[in-house]
Order: sequence, then structure tokens, then C-alpha cells
Amino acid sequence: MTARGRDISKVLNIREGANRKDDRVPKRFLTDFVQAGKVTYPPLNMEYLERLITDYYEERGWDPQAGTLSPERMVELTRAGNA
Repeated sequence: MTARGRDISKVLNIREGANRKDDRVPKRFLTDFVQAGKVTYPPLNMEYLERLITDYYEERGWDPQAGTLSPERMVELTRAGNA
């Protein structure tokens, strides 16, 4: 999926009421260990997951606190749609 496609998907989800609290992994990711070959990985902790989400939002040009597209990204998205 392209950046524009992800942004449009995000805008549609926001329109339907989604916000940062909805961007979560399944609960088992926070409780279950993962076996990959001979290596066992511990579950994610919520603090680490929050940092990952914030970093992802910043990479996308989204507001990291609200979980919405930043005003600047909305302008870019609108311009790209008119090109």
C-alpha cells in the first residue's frame, strides 16, 4: 500500500470514530512468549508499544498524540488528489 493509500485509509477510519486508542495489537502480543526456532522472545510491554506507535505516526506525518493526520499531511494529501 502506498503512503497515500495508508493516509486515505486512516482518514476514513478517523471519520468513523477511530483514534490512537484503536491502533493496538492483539492482547496475546502483550502476554505470550514467541518461539522462533531456538530463540524465545518475551511479550511486548505496553510502554514499548506506545513508543512504536508514536514513532510510526511521526514517520507517517501524523499527529502522534491524537492519532490523526497532521494539518500539514492533510494539505499534502489534498494537493496530491488534485494533481
